[in-house]
Amino acid sequence: MKMSLLIATLGTVVNLYAQEATPSATVSDTTAAPAAEQNAAAIAEAPASSEAPAAAEAAPAEEVKAEETAAVNPEKSAEETATAEASTPATNETAPAANETTPAEAADETARETAENVPAAETTPEQVAVADTATTSDSVAVPQDSTAPIQEPAQTAEKPTKGPLDVLHANIYNAVGNEAAAATIGGNIAAPRKMYGIKGLYLEPTNERAALAFGNTTTYFLAFDNSQSMGLLTAGVAFQKFGVSVDGSFGKQWNDAEYPITEQNEKITYGGSSIGATASLQVGSFDIVASGHYVKPESEGYSADPFNKWEQNIWDATGKLALSYSGEEVFWTFGVEGLRHSFTTDTKVTVEEVIKGEKNHVITKSSVSDTSSRIEFKPTFNIGAAVLKAEDARIYLGVNTRFPFAIYDEIENIMDSHTRFSAFVTPNIFGEVALNQHMMIFGGANLDWNVFSYEKYELADFVATSRTTFANTTTVNLGSRFEYGRVAAELAFTKQFLQNPFGSFSTTDGFAVDLGLFVNF
Repeated sequence: MKMSLLIATLGTVVNLYAQEATPSATVSDTTAAPAAEQNAAAIAEAPASSEAPAAAEAAPAEEVKAEETAAVNPEKSAEETATAEASTPATNETAPAANETTPAEAADETARETAENVPAAETTPEQVAVADTATTSDSVAVPQDSTAPIQEPAQTAEKPTKGPLDVLHANIYNAVGNEAAAATIGGNIAAPRKMYGIKGLYLEPTNERAALAFGNTTTYFLAFDNSQSMGLLTAGVAFQKFGVSVDGSFGKQWNDAEYPITEQNEKITYGGSSIGATASLQVGSFDIVASGHYVKPESEGYSADPFNKWEQNIWDATGKLALSYSGEEVFWTFGVEGLRHSFTTDTKVTVEEVIKGEKNHVITKSSVSDTSSRIEFKPTFNIGAAVLKAEDARIYLGVNTRFPFAIYDEIENIMDSHTRFSAFVTPNIFGEVALNQHMMIFGGANLDWNVFSYEKYELADFVATSRTTFANTTTVNLGSRFEYGRVAAELAFTKQFLQNPFGSFSTTDGFAVDLGLFVNF
């Protein structure tokens, strides 16, 4: 009975103690709310993991520990149980707040689910390739499939603007006349516009030639050459698209002699006296060249006395018009040349007569044409191209053609008519190779072939005709170029027919050596 009263008393005390502890639990809830909010925030920031199962596993462990405590110390266990029961509503109220999903957490959770699930399910290799292409396009700014066309301009850009073979050469460089080979100083002077931008001195002692070019925005040039037996001076100016030059050479001599009875006069014109002009114009990839010259070959006049005079009158008037095309691979030139060659011998005879005591002078004049007097037209067409090409070597193949047509003057009692027509085809090959940055070798060969010639001569009832086809000899030349700094020298060897100065023509072939020197600026 006592035992029952003791247990009832203890129960009452415990209930009273629990009722007194209830306000403390309310205070504890108030003070623990920030901690609960912090825990909820920490749970929201942390990714879903195994913490919840760990907490679940921790709860039974705490219950076991509470049972053990109650068994050892009933009073303490009762107090802890009451405290736990009092704090349970607060814990239950806090837990739903921690488990509720806020808008920010929902957005984070949606983003995580999208990142984890959508790419893995929907991304395909094609999409990856597209993404890579887009990245490449952003950096390169070209489609991915245009890689091949891009590489070719890149390789061209890597090449120097002036290669080892793209240099100005001496006149001895292209002896075979290939249309696609590099430029020569003589070829540029013949088309003055091409002298633009050239600065330097050129000397060719073997053929007695020289040239000088200077200037900045405008190029001025001088050239020394030979015209038959006299020197020829050329002066010109070149702009970027246009150039013009004039040339001239003069040689005259007058001899007079007086005797007691009569006097003698002599006039000599030296061969090569000439005057001319050349102009050239560039239009896109085309060059137009026009030139005209008047030349006096060697001639003389003589007067034995005042009554007998004779004089040779020889002159040539030439004109040329040419159109050239310069492409990337093929080069050609079409031209027409005209020639008027006049050779006459003029005679003046004065006869003094006395009629009825008065002196009268009867003058007789005559002019006889030489058989070489003629009008000639010569269309030409040359074409050439590089058939093998590398950065340091090139092989060219070309064909030069000309079709001269001549009509000779009619000479009384000598010929009534004389005409001549020919067709020449000259295939040529030319090669060059750069051994290093200082030295290169070059050489070429051509074969001049008279494909067809027709000539007809008539005098009264006499008619003579001639037809010919003939392959002329092959000409070969070989040369080299050495360049260091501003100086460049070219040396060429050509096999030719030599003349014997002590007799007639020699039957021995020999080599001729040509030398050209540049001083470039």
